[in-house]
This record gives sequence, C-alpha cells and structure tokens, in this order.
Amino acid sequence: MNIAKSNKIVPQDDDESTSSHRKTLTKRSSSVYNLVRDLDHSTSMQERQGTALFIAATLLQREMIETFVPIQAMGIISVLHKLNVKSNSVVSSWTSNDEYEQTMMYMGIDLGVEMVVFVLTIMMLRKILPDVSAWRVLSGLLKMHMYPMAVLMYAVWYFALLFQSTHFGMDTTFRFSWLECNGKENSTWLGGFEWECVNSNVA
Repeated sequence: MNIAKSNKIVPQDDDESTSSHRKTLTKRSSSVYNLVRDLDHSTSMQERQGTALFIAATLLQREMIETFVPIQAMGIISVLHKLNVKSNSVVSSWTSNDEYEQTMMYMGIDLGVEMVVFVLTIMMLRKILPDVSAWRVLSGLLKMHMYPMAVLMYAVWYFALLFQSTHFGMDTTFRFSWLECNGKENSTWLGGFEWECVNSNVA
C-alpha cells in the first residue's frame, strides 16, 4: 500500500512542475502596470526573471519603434521633396523650402523627445532591473524578429504613401478640384490636388 501511495505522488509532482513551467511561458499582458504587479507576486525565481525580461523587452521595443519612426519619416519626406514627386499630396502642396524646413524642425523636435525618453527608459530599467541588459534585449529582439519587423515596416509605409497618392482620388482637403474640370479637355494637372481648368471652347 505504501508503494502504491508513493507511486501516486510522483505524477503529482511532475504535474506541478509542468504547470509552473507552462505558467512562465504563457502570453503576458502588454500593460506595464499588470506586468509589475505580476512581478511583485511571482513565486518562483524563474517566473520573476521571465516577467522582468518581458517588461524590459516591451518597454525597449516600444521606445525603439517610436525613435525609428521619425527618422524614417524624415528620410522619406526628404527623398520625396528632393525628387519633387507631384503625385504625393503632402510634398506637392509645399510652395517653398520654408514648409519643408518647418516640417523637418517639428520632426527633429519629436525625434529629440523620443531619444530623451529612450535614454531615460534605459536608465530606469538599469536601476530597477540591474540584471537585465538593455543592449542584449534589443539585439536579441532584432536578431529574432528583424524580418517580420522589416516586412511590417514596409507594409505600413506603403499604405501610408498609397493613401497620400492623388492617383487614388483621395483628397484630404475635401475640395475635389478635379471635378471642376469635368468636360474641359485642356485641363492640366499641376500636382497634388491642384488643377488648372481651361474651357475647351477657348481658342
């Protein structure tokens, strides 16, 4: 009887260790508050380390993306402005370099703020979680998810530029000036949402 009882105890221990291991691998909430609360109530060291690493990865990934986006936007807008792309409704409406410089200034301010927040986030993580290296977390994220991030980045920018293209008939000014040129054969597209409507009866 004792042997039978001892045999029944062994699977129970395995189930507890398995459930504890599975708990550390479950999908965690993206809320930092919930993650910190789980970190405080974690029972095992492995669970605490997993939660702490997930907190660091979530915060660093968010700040990295928020820092990369202004850099990408500045580069794309600069290329469109340099090539004088008339089909882009944003840059084609600029009549002088002052508007381009003003846009770059605002994006530069945004980039500066995001970099400051990024540095402060790294410093706070180093203070709260001294065992977690921000550089190793970021390099690991980029190494594992570089291709999905790149595909998603290209897809988002493709649809953003597609939305700004005047060839698809989306006029964000809601003036729809090309409707005034209906039936006028000598009308000329100036770029963006600007049209020069000329009456076809004029000699």
